[in-house]
Amino acid sequence: MAPARRAHHARRDRGRRPSPRDRRGARRPRDGLVVRAAAPTDFAGRPGIRGGRLGAIELEPLALAPVIEILATVCAGLFAGAAIYVSVVEHPARLECGTRIALAEFAPSYRKGVKMQAGLALFGCAAAVTSWWYVGDHWLLAGGVLLGSVVPLTLLLILPTNRRLLDAGLDPTSPEAANLLQRWGSLHAVRSVLGATAFLMLLVHLHAQ
Repeated sequence: MAPARRAHHARRDRGRRPSPRDRRGARRPRDGLVVRAAAPTDFAGRPGIRGGRLGAIELEPLALAPVIEILATVCAGLFAGAAIYVSVVEHPARLECGTRIALAEFAPSYRKGVKMQAGLALFGCAAAVTSWWYVGDHWLLAGGVLLGSVVPLTLLLILPTNRRLLDAGLDPTSPEAANLLQRWGSLHAVRSVLGATAFLMLLVHLHAQ
């Protein structure tokens, strides 16, 4: 090849941007996104493990732990607030209206409240335990278990009283009806204490982060 032609090709090659083939497959990561290759069989799921791997893309579930903890704290706060309201305001007010009116108001209040309170307790407990699974702090586990404990408490101790209060055959003027309403208020107060304690534990831990 003539010297003039070789010099022309050299100048052209210097001005040409390298193609992906020339770079041998090197990829430039997008702004703010770094993807690292990982073994597809390396999964993480124990406390203290920072992240896991799914396929060939490395995941960082630990980054979601603060968000999950916030959700758990919010659920515990909503549950505690609603439970305390019932203990301090609603139930005493229904008792002041007399047994007949209290029984009539208890049924619709129970049907609407049980859906919200059960959902908050279960979701909050699951979120707190999940956050503990990633972080490994037993304070989160204790708060989640304490919040979730209101479910077995309700099923084992409070549900029989609920069913009797909802029984259409219960005489609203009988001493039994008045005693059942008083008993329900005392049992529900335990739920209020458990929910408030769980909320305070999760809130203190969240504030300390």
